[in-house]
Amino acid sequence: MDPEKIKQSLPSLEKILTYKKPIGIGVGALVGVMVLSSVFSSGASDKAIAQDGLVRSAGQSVSSASKSKGTDMKLSSAQRKQMKQLTKEMNALRKGLKKSGVSSFQDPNIVAVHKQKMTEYFNALQNFPPVVDETSTDKDGLAARKAFKDLRTSLGKELQRAKKQMAKSGDPQLQLAAIEANLKNNPMPSRLYMPITKAHVEPWLVEAKAAAAAAEESVKDLNRLAKTAKLESNNPGTVQSGAPYDMNDIRRLQNHAARRAEQAREGYTLLSKNLSDAMVGLTRDVPNYRGSYATQNFEKARVTGEAAVAVEKALGRKGKTAKDFLVLVTNYHANFLANQGESLKGVKLPKAKSKDKKRIKAAKSILGKKKYGFGKHGPIILITDKIVPRERKDKEVKVDDVDVSLNGDVTMSGSETTWTYKWDEFKFVTPILDTNTDDWYLWTITAKKFSSGGRRTPIGKWVSGKANKGPQILKKNF
Repeated sequence: MDPEKIKQSLPSLEKILTYKKPIGIGVGALVGVMVLSSVFSSGASDKAIAQDGLVRSAGQSVSSASKSKGTDMKLSSAQRKQMKQLTKEMNALRKGLKKSGVSSFQDPNIVAVHKQKMTEYFNALQNFPPVVDETSTDKDGLAARKAFKDLRTSLGKELQRAKKQMAKSGDPQLQLAAIEANLKNNPMPSRLYMPITKAHVEPWLVEAKAAAAAAEESVKDLNRLAKTAKLESNNPGTVQSGAPYDMNDIRRLQNHAARRAEQAREGYTLLSKNLSDAMVGLTRDVPNYRGSYATQNFEKARVTGEAAVAVEKALGRKGKTAKDFLVLVTNYHANFLANQGESLKGVKLPKAKSKDKKRIKAAKSILGKKKYGFGKHGPIILITDKIVPRERKDKEVKVDDVDVSLNGDVTMSGSETTWTYKWDEFKFVTPILDTNTDDWYLWTITAKKFSSGGRRTPIGKWVSGKANKGPQILKKNF
């Protein structure tokens, strides 16, 4: 249908925004929004729409319907399902409205489609007593009323936004500026590199979706402006220097938007391929995971699978390969834990050779120092029966001068310093939690207290010497 004829056959769009009838939650809300339904209906009678009497008669029919049906009428499960579906559709339509860039409501054909849809929603909602009865407290009925009212408000706002865009300028300069800003504000996110987790993928998908949407919207708007805009073919200067947009700028933005759309497609494809290739390798490796880092490796495989599932979902695919991979990882990990549980039953804490409270206190002070990074620990077991004194000497040579004779002899002069290290030491064992895997491992730690040493030697306090990570131990075996 010709856009001009559509305009002529329907009442002024301002009618919805200037209608003064009070709007309530119940019947009043539907009577008020009937104006919007009329304004947004291309299938209703032109004559009836043009008359205010339609609003009054619609109000009377809704009111009488609510009185005759009453709030005590129960909805069948099929009716309630239909009412919920209408609510879902209205909310989806509202959320899907474009709220940035060039408003699509400048196109009368788009407006006509929304008018028709609003009429259909209004007529459909009359079949549900909880919706038309303002005294009803039915939560599904309240949700349907709210969805209709929110959609009405959003459509009105978008209509005003479109009118403001058209009113500000008779040329497409503002529209082109909005398109360029929309592309600039929604760039493609940086490429992701392995290892890729769901935590990396989710924000990337949000940004990529916004970039793709901005590009696709821009392509459509630019194609429309290329056909209808009254612009110079080539203005002196550039937009950045203050010159108005011209046809060359439309072509420039068309190319930019097309490249952005292609980048989005390539980005999705590359991300999906990288995760797919990673799963191929992991499918081969997962059955062979053993040892102390097996649980950590299983976790890396799991997060890769979750990231792949998220990408496949964003692409609208079932993602069967990714889901099957997650099942494989879960099964092998479960088998590993079962076998590991059997082998770890025999891992116990060693017998203490001493219960010296002073040494246990010194060990606790070492474990509590953040610089060592030991973290959460279990019981402290002394594995040496007493403190053992140690001594070591180191030499430090400082060369002040080097002399080379004619026959090639080298003579160095300087000073030599001898450092004498004296310390007491003892050893202890304690289980320490690995925060990456949530498993406990036995650590053997040498505690030292120096009485003499070099320039940087801590004197007179217990410090950690060698610390060796040993076998895994079950917490119940502490």
